Amino acid sequence: MRITKVSGFILISILVISISVTSIYVFYQQRNKDSKEKFFFGVSYGQNTVEDAKTIIDKVKNFTNLFIINSFPITVNNTNPEVLNEICDYAAKSDLYFIVYFFSFYLTVSDWQQEWVDTAKQNWGEKFLGVYLRDEPGGWQMEKPEPTNVTTYGEAAENFIKTISTSDSMEFLNNKSIPVFTSDFVLYYYDYLSGYDTVFAEFGWNNSRIRQVGLCRGASKMLNKNWGAIITWTYMQPPYLGSGSEIYEDMTTAYDAGAKYVVVFDYEKENQKGILTE
Repeated sequence: MRITKVSGFILISILVISISVTSIYVFYQQRNKDSKEKFFFGVSYGQNTVEDAKTIIDKVKNFTNLFIINSFPITVNNTNPEVLNEICDYAAKSDLYFIVYFFSFYLTVSDWQQEWVDTAKQNWGEKFLGVYLRDEPGGWQMEKPEPTNVTTYGEAAENFIKTISTSDSMEFLNNKSIPVFTSDFVLYYYDYLSGYDTVFAEFGWNNSRIRQVGLCRGASKMLNKNWGAIITWTYMQPPYLGSGSEIYEDMTTAYDAGAKYVVVFDYEKENQKGILTE
């Protein structure tokens, strides 16, 4: 689950157990009525075409309020920003808030990305929530070989924070006060210290949802940040995601724990297609 993160809080219910959508949607409406803080659930898009993005938006726009454009081909490899603009326009006109994934603002095949971010608020106002910058920074740190030139855990932590916080892309976004998002399964506290404003705790595989919530929510509260959950693969082969009832339970677990965002991962690595079905 590198690079692309797709999905949505209610999408699974719509596509897998549609009857659950109504109850979650009503629950969401009541929570928003009782709370001053807005709650976001919806889908994100990890494929390659405007047409497919519009199709997903049309399916879920009446039950969701968030769309994550999480496509490496569209935001990194593409030389034409109009592809991204058309998707953002369609999402905004469908009354969806959106977040856009970028791997870097400097390591790209063209130079439109920086200007795009500069004008995003002007073009879409509050509908543009921010940038999803890279993916699993803590997980990448844990899975790579042991860091060199450090002798203590403290030095390793400082090195991790400095590497991300002083990166050109993070400084670019922080200097412009653009909210920065990512998802991870470890080191949430250090993700926040590195400059991320919101981290999505990953619900997947056989990990403990309660532990993920405790670690991510705890770190966010300590540092006065936001947190959410992203429901990802349970299996490494079809059907990839858990059953409808399992996904629904993950959604309500995150929601009841106070998550501001809940997302569902929808990406089938081998064929680069969505894995959700009607």
